Amino acid sequence: MLKLNNVLRFILTIIIFSGSFYYFSEPERINNLSGWLQLIIGGGVLTPLVSYAWSLKIKFEKLIESEGLNSVQTDRLSKSISVFTRKIGYWMLFYVFSAGVIFLLQVFKDDVEYARYLASLTVALLFIAILSFISLRDFDISLSELKSAIIIRRKKNAEKEALLKLLNADDKFSDKEKEYFNRYNKDD
Repeated sequence: MLKLNNVLRFILTIIIFSGSFYYFSEPERINNLSGWLQLIIGGGVLTPLVSYAWSLKIKFEKLIESEGLNSVQTDRLSKSISVFTRKIGYWMLFYVFSAGVIFLLQVFKDDVEYARYLASLTVALLFIAILSFISLRDFDISLSELKSAIIIRRKKNAEKEALLKLLNADDKFSDKEKEYFNRYNKDD
């Protein structure tokens, strides 16, 4: 199902494509665009986004190696991490595609008709690339939440084990209380 946020992004992208198509109706504007596109590829937009996405991918993959998790928790964690890693991989492919379109613009900049379409597409793709930062930031937040959930789970398990040891060692509790505690504190 389409989210309203994605629909708004699509509409904004179409508006930006149309506006830039109108703007690039003059060939000298396309030539002016070619110069600063190299700057954008080199350090303005695409390169930082690719490196950020790659570092997130590595962080997610390292999270699977966390110790102290049982098999069910590791299975859940690996499923969510594989989903995030796949999405990050798609964004990285998108960045490579965007760089390819920018390269094609450099190749076809003398052919005005192709250059006009490619320049408009380039501006729209760069807009989408900037918006992709929001998705990458959401992945980063999800990673932090996942790490904190693992730490909380470890602490809860340690507290439960300590309470179980205390419960089994202490004779102050009746058998009924011990049974109640054991029944309601089983692993999920």
